[in-house]
Amino acid sequence: MRPSAALLLLSAIAAGAAAADFPAGSECAALGALDPVAGYAQLAARPAAGLAELQGQALTLRVDDPMADRWDSEALPFGRRRLMYRMGRNDVTEGWNWHPEANPTVADYYLYKYLPLGQRETEVAPPRMEPDPAYGSFQVNYRRRDAYYFAFDNPYDFYARNDADLGFAVEMPADAVGNGPFHLVVRGRFAAPWRAESSTYWRAIPAQPIDLWLKNRYFMGRLETLWFCGDDGRILARLGQ
Repeated sequence: MRPSAALLLLSAIAAGAAAADFPAGSECAALGALDPVAGYAQLAARPAAGLAELQGQALTLRVDDPMADRWDSEALPFGRRRLMYRMGRNDVTEGWNWHPEANPTVADYYLYKYLPLGQRETEVAPPRMEPDPAYGSFQVNYRRRDAYYFAFDNPYDFYARNDADLGFAVEMPADAVGNGPFHLVVRGRFAAPWRAESSTYWRAIPAQPIDLWLKNRYFMGRLETLWFCGDDGRILARLGQ
């Protein structure tokens, strides 16, 4: 594939962007965040030999993280407010990312960190009854969960490794922010190995009667820019380039 064609790989599906959740015509909607499901499907369909052509190509993604304790909006003195997305537990804990030889005083066991982009859960088979000698029969449901992430190895370009808060933070006048929630849209650039995947299976038990296949899919690269966005689609602040 010609390099010019490679650059069109992901930009062509920006119309299905998660940023469309912002009001039409707003600053944050105009960032054109990629639909991670459609984007990763195109990425996975590329021949391995063609992935290197993506080196340095930009991709814009909206962070979709349901963990409320990672999002913080804190009032500061003198009419200021601090917005923060915490990264303390966002290590990619896959085997390919574990570096047990790392000196923990200067490096991390898990080099790549992640930003969640959303997940899809689907029923993949009809329910069935499963016998259990201790608890009796119980109904089992079959589900598949596809989760999408942006994984990057340069978090400390944005915050200090020894920072107790460990996260992306900005401060600004409180009246420019309001008291509503904020959202993150990020721009990264593809870097080797460009993508990664893992699969995990949990078998149903009476206390958790779900047979679950979990598939993690990672866009791999380096983080370049973060936009803090309001519900109204305004860009409240920016970190990075």
